[in-house]
Amino acid sequence: MNVSERISTMRLLILVTFSLIIEFQAHAIERKYSVKDFVRYSEFHDAKISPSGEYIAVTQQIDRQVLMIVLRLTDLVRVGLIHGNPREQINDFFWANDERLVMQMSEVTNDRATPRSLGQIYAANYDGSNARVIFGINSAAKSIGSRRQSGKIAAGAIIDKLADEPKHILVASYPLFSGNKVRLVRPEVYKVNIDSGRRTKGPRAPMNNGYFTTDNDGHIRLFNGTVAGFDTASYRRTKQDKWEQLPNDYQDLIPFHFDENNQSVWALLRSEKIDNYGLYKMDIDSLKLTEILQPERVDLHPSDVISDLEGNLVGIAERDGTFGYHYFDEESKTVAWHKMLARAFKGQMIRITSFTEDGKTAIVLVGNDKNPGDFYFFDTETKRADYLFSRAEWLKPDDMATVSPITYEASDGLLIDGYITRPKHSATPAPMVVIPHGGPAARDFWSFYRETQLLANRGYTVLQVNFRGSDGYGLKHLNAGNRKWGSRIQEDIADGTRWAIKEGIADEKRICIYGGSFGAYSALMNVILFPDLYQCAVGIAGLYDFETQRKLSDTADYDMADEFFERVMGDDKQMAIKFSPIYQTHRIKVPVFIAHGGKDERTPIQQARKLRKSLRENEISFEWMEKKNEGHGFFVEQNRVDFYTALVDFIETHTSAKKR
Repeated sequence: MNVSERISTMRLLILVTFSLIIEFQAHAIERKYSVKDFVRYSEFHDAKISPSGEYIAVTQQIDRQVLMIVLRLTDLVRVGLIHGNPREQINDFFWANDERLVMQMSEVTNDRATPRSLGQIYAANYDGSNARVIFGINSAAKSIGSRRQSGKIAAGAIIDKLADEPKHILVASYPLFSGNKVRLVRPEVYKVNIDSGRRTKGPRAPMNNGYFTTDNDGHIRLFNGTVAGFDTASYRRTKQDKWEQLPNDYQDLIPFHFDENNQSVWALLRSEKIDNYGLYKMDIDSLKLTEILQPERVDLHPSDVISDLEGNLVGIAERDGTFGYHYFDEESKTVAWHKMLARAFKGQMIRITSFTEDGKTAIVLVGNDKNPGDFYFFDTETKRADYLFSRAEWLKPDDMATVSPITYEASDGLLIDGYITRPKHSATPAPMVVIPHGGPAARDFWSFYRETQLLANRGYTVLQVNFRGSDGYGLKHLNAGNRKWGSRIQEDIADGTRWAIKEGIADEKRICIYGGSFGAYSALMNVILFPDLYQCAVGIAGLYDFETQRKLSDTADYDMADEFFERVMGDDKQMAIKFSPIYQTHRIKVPVFIAHGGKDERTPIQQARKLRKSLRENEISFEWMEKKNEGHGFFVEQNRVDFYTALVDFIETHTSAKKR
């Protein structure tokens, strides 16, 4: 059996093993998928090959659980099934050696459906044996899924896989307090045995919170933390030296790795002098910076790096509009392979998830705005890529809508980037849904978004905007949103809506605005400030009352929370009332749909209930959905189906052609 035949058989075996074969009848390009098709979880999350190439580990979601299956490549027999109890999920994993896998886990707790990472690190042999918690709140338990026992209460985060010590990893320890919340104290470093969980204590961080970076010998050399609520970075010239704080211009630093001499560190950096995250090499002695790549408008993002077999950075994607690749080592075999894959999968982003130790084989993930992701087995010697499986095989890329980057000018002259998703073969102007993102310190990318594709499949154009206050466009753009949550940010969103109308993209009589978290806040504020621009508004897990947010949100538990809220929201009580939707519902002229989770800690449901009360008092038409055990957003698949079904019905009711 050749590799191609083995891969085809492997794909069938995986699907049969978990009864996940879904037969699709032939359908036209205009097929109307069900709501569940778009909101159900991906079958496969990630796939990585073992160092020798003997096994492939795949994570897969079954109901609320994310588990792992391991296949032997020679005969495609399933040799391992690794999972915790039905409430546990594998978030990320790596092969520590050819026998053992290490996993970072999250857990669905008794009182809430949304999974929460508690810093648990698990390890298991590829066949599922010797599975145990090696760090975290369950580390006193004997095996994965065991009942919690007393032990050291701390969350763990993996710092270094220690390539030269295949039986150990370095872990940062973050003490927990009541409610399993991370305390903002100085974390410590431990060397942890991945078989037994035994640990040896290492250095302590020089400041609160944050994360460590090691050199090529596994020595701690950098720490990014917080002082007085602001990002701060410290370094050690050698492993014996004391910590020194980097100058202010070096504080917003995201380090990747040291060079082969442990003399310079590759890192993303932005500051008052360098507005956008650019890629630099910093000499650890002189602190001299050498520019590698500095974008003009957007920040480089750490998840977009291209690394070789040794973990060295050899390229990165720049996400301005769509994407483009930059390579830094033309002699690198990884660069040659990546270029080859980029040509073969033109128009799709390429991520190499893992290599074998000899570099002869890799697992590759490709995807774009119409494709949620396909995995391939790549033979670097024959230069052949064989299809393995898709994250969501039931969603056919040819049926999905195209996402196009846009730029428009806000009313004060600032350029705002965004994206338009248009239904296939739709007439223009079309009904439109505006989806402001959450955060606000986040951004939308040119990518596959299930909810935008759902709405496009129902005939709606979708507008996404990276308003001021969004991250990803430099510090000036980010900070321009401070204390402007209820004013200038909302004007940017409304300006985008007017732009779409002026361009003939949107039907001005059939527009709804919908968002989650800060996006829900923006949806409500937009229909308050611009009541004649929209026909309806929808918010899920929204922020509707500044006072409740400052007092009851989980962000209020952190040190320097008051300083953070003052910086981004302001401390003017009258302005807080003016910018809080619960006090402004009398200005709303359109129907509203509010959905919230009863266990939401980020935007507590009390403020959604206050909003409901205010809507009733002002006789505003509204619909309400509450899922008692959900957190910040809906996680349980049936709850997601319920919400998105109601969302589509609500939007269709209030933007139908009959209402024009």
